[in-house]
Amino acid sequence: MKWDQVLNEFERCRLEDLPAELVYSGRKDIKYPMNLEQAIEVLSHLDSNYRVMSYQGTLIQHYCTDYFDTPDLVYYLDHHRGKLNREKQRRRTYQDGTSFWEVKSKNNRGQTIKTRNTNRVEASDGLIQQLHVEYDRITLFSKDFSEKITVDVNLCFSRNHQEFQDQHLIVMESKGTSHHRSPFNVLMRELHIRPNGFSKYCVGMALLFPLLKSNNFKQLLRSTLNI
Repeated sequence: MKWDQVLNEFERCRLEDLPAELVYSGRKDIKYPMNLEQAIEVLSHLDSNYRVMSYQGTLIQHYCTDYFDTPDLVYYLDHHRGKLNREKQRRRTYQDGTSFWEVKSKNNRGQTIKTRNTNRVEASDGLIQQLHVEYDRITLFSKDFSEKITVDVNLCFSRNHQEFQDQHLIVMESKGTSHHRSPFNVLMRELHIRPNGFSKYCVGMALLFPLLKSNNFKQLLRSTLNI
C-alpha cells in the first residue's frame, strides 16, 4: 500500500512546529480497529481538518515496542478482567534509535496518563519482556492541535520465535481531552465504524500464547482478525 498517495492532500506539519505545551495529560483515547479499505476511506475525509506530521522528511515512522510484565502476567490479567485502574510498562524505540521507558496508566474515569523516562530504558525490578511489536505509524494533528490521531499499519507481533502479522489490520486512535466536537470521531459515527478497545499487548499475547486466558478478547479477535 502506497500510503504517501493517500496523504498527498494533507497539509504537513513538522515535529518542531508543534506547540511546546502540547500535552494530552488526562486524555481519553478512543481506538478504532478497521480494515485497509475502511482506513483509506477515513483518511480521504480528514484532510480539511487535520495535518499529517512529517519527521525527517517522511510521513510514516517505524516503531518497535517491547512490553514487560510480571512472570505471572499481572498487567495482562488486570486488563483481561476489566480492572479500571491498571497500567502497562514498555520500552519504545523509534526508527532513529531513540528509546524511552514508558508507563501507561488508565484510571477509573477512562483517562490515560503516560509518563516517559529518557534515562532508564531497562526493565523495572521483577518485570520481564513478554512481547515484541513492530508497526508503522502515520500521525495526524487537528489544525488547532487539540487532538492527535495515530494510524498504525503493518502490525507484527512476536514472542518466543512465534510471529503474527496482518497487513489488512489498521488501528486508528483519537487522543485528546474533548471528543464530542472531534471531526474524526463524528466521521467514525457517520461511517458506522465502532470504537473497540484494542491493546496491542493483550491482542499479541492472546494470539501467541494459546494457553493464556483470553475469553474476554475472543470477540475482538474475531471481529478484527477473523480468528
